[in-house]
Amino acid sequence: MSSCCRYSFKNLFQNSICLLTPGDGFGDFEEGFMVEWGKQLVIGTNYFTDPMGNVMNFEFENDLISKGIFRVPYVFEDFYELEDLHYICTLFCGDRYFRIRIFDTNWTEIEYPGLGNSYIAEEDLVWSRFLSSFRVKLGPTESMICLDAYFHLFWEKKLIYGEEMQFIDPCYKSFKFKFDVKPNGTTIFRGGIGKMFKYYNLKDEVYLHLNYVSKNVFLYKLFSIEGMEIDYNINGGSCSRSANVGSDLADCGADYSLVKCLTDYDVRSSSLYLNASFGGSALSRSKEKYILSNGNRNSWECSIRWVARSKSECYLGLGWKRFVSENNLCVGDSIKVEVQKDDDKTIIITKV
Repeated sequence: MSSCCRYSFKNLFQNSICLLTPGDGFGDFEEGFMVEWGKQLVIGTNYFTDPMGNVMNFEFENDLISKGIFRVPYVFEDFYELEDLHYICTLFCGDRYFRIRIFDTNWTEIEYPGLGNSYIAEEDLVWSRFLSSFRVKLGPTESMICLDAYFHLFWEKKLIYGEEMQFIDPCYKSFKFKFDVKPNGTTIFRGGIGKMFKYYNLKDEVYLHLNYVSKNVFLYKLFSIEGMEIDYNINGGSCSRSANVGSDLADCGADYSLVKCLTDYDVRSSSLYLNASFGGSALSRSKEKYILSNGNRNSWECSIRWVARSKSECYLGLGWKRFVSENNLCVGDSIKVEVQKDDDKTIIITKV
């Protein structure tokens, strides 16, 4: 097993950055943060704690937070004496709790009100997880990945110059990039984009979610422009690395069904891969939406995304993750995926 397996994807993209304009009264979360954590945010009072232990209450409103926007308390700017533009950096800790750090536009951290010194020690793991997440749009012809200057400014002491940067996906497939830092502080990565697109059989633009976790190591996920996470297991490796995970099996008793043993990726992902033998016979490329049913008269709307390189391979998309959650599906569960001949708009999924 690769040594990179020690890295966890559980906390990917926990932090976000917004530029606060004095008097505006609103802040927003980055799109990458909302993709990873938007459904975990709780309406009502949320608690933002600074390095000195000061706590500010933020009220999340449903119509705003659904768009990634939150209202900034009117006392916030006065308390921190913010008279100019400042970056508000947040780290989501779960269950209504956030850590917060504030920087001016030159990335100098403010002095927080309170007794004592608000200096952040390098070994303080909670506070050092800030400014480590990035969302980059990539196309198949791109030659480089560019990160804003604050990455180098904040992580300079934890970079090994002269050595390649390793990018690791949830299946622990890794790609290596050479990197250098421009005079303006921008960090440039070159060398692995073409190999990445070829490996995953990607033809269109994608969003790359990056999280810096160790010296010269990024964890990453890839999403379509529509927000669907790709299948990292496309070339046959097991994301769960479990001996109990089997391949998709055709059900000989029916023309339009197959049996799948769910992997860790299947359960956590927002999509489910369906092989060509099933997709080609049971589903229609002209249909973009289906209804998922658990066989108990409960239903969920779901989109379908077809693989560009194939006429028959496809994925269950938006709706699959909710189906997994509300039906308590787990890693190792065997499910039967079926389309009945007299109802080609419904996909029935049951445990077997």
